[in-house]
Amino acid sequence: MLQTCPNDYQLHLFHDGSFFRSYEIFGAKVTSMNEITGVSFTVWAPHAKKVQVVGDFNNWDGTNFSMEKLNSEGVWHLFVPHLQAGERYKYKFITEENLELL
Repeated sequence: MLQTCPNDYQLHLFHDGSFFRSYEIFGAKVTSMNEITGVSFTVWAPHAKKVQVVGDFNNWDGTNFSMEKLNSEGVWHLFVPHLQAGERYKYKFITEENLELL
């Protein structure tokens, strides 16, 4: 199984422009955490104030599916247990411009 979250060294290389296998850590990947299979979501959104994952699995409501900001450069991550390959999802980006709409 893939790792669930990028490590500090991978993030350093990504922001340095020398991590040539970023496809291995970004996007949605089926993996396991504490022996529970699910999907690991990782995205780079440097201008986001908040990022949520929405999809059929949560009725397109990201309230309880907020991603964690891993570093000041804007890499966000969330592991959702019990999801499988083929789930429909989108990222919901909350920025300074649309923050007041919430």
